Amino acid sequence: MRVLLAMRDSAIAIAIAALAAVSGWTLRGARTVPAPTPSAAVVPAPATPSTAREPELTVAAFDAPAVNTNSRRNAFAYVTHPAPFIAPVVAVSPPAPVVAAAPPPITVTPPAPATPSVPQFRYRYIGRFGPRHRSIAALTRDGDVITARTGATFDGGFVLRAIHNDALEVETAAGTSLRVPMER
Repeated sequence: MRVLLAMRDSAIAIAIAALAAVSGWTLRGARTVPAPTPSAAVVPAPATPSTAREPELTVAAFDAPAVNTNSRRNAFAYVTHPAPFIAPVVAVSPPAPVVAAAPPPITVTPPAPATPSVPQFRYRYIGRFGPRHRSIAALTRDGDVITARTGATFDGGFVLRAIHNDALEVETAAGTSLRVPMER
């Protein structure tokens, strides 16, 4: 217990000594700087070695007028400038009108008779599953998934004729065959 009290007393004594040293250092090293007057500004001196003597600033150095003697301009005088030169406008006569020849007549050829178009198969082939001899095709349309086997009929008169790994063979109502590739 005595050791703890001695340690506490020595810590307090060290703190008081440090405080006294810092306060003495600041009081001894403090300099009084006069407040700047409105007509004089204090300019910090450049860093010099400690052996060199710093020059003193005087107020008279700042009282000299800041006038550029090379300038003939007076900011407060009313000055009129000569009018700028404007070139005279020369009138140009308009060009003579140009008469164009009549355009050639337009001939319209009638369109060729339309061949019957093959209706579009609106399903997408996305894959197949099941055994090879009884394959089932997976198709999508408008977000719906359907499955079909060989021989299935779709709207629009399409008939599924064959299911391969990479494509479907579909026959239209007119008897033409379409190959629908698988979407990847």
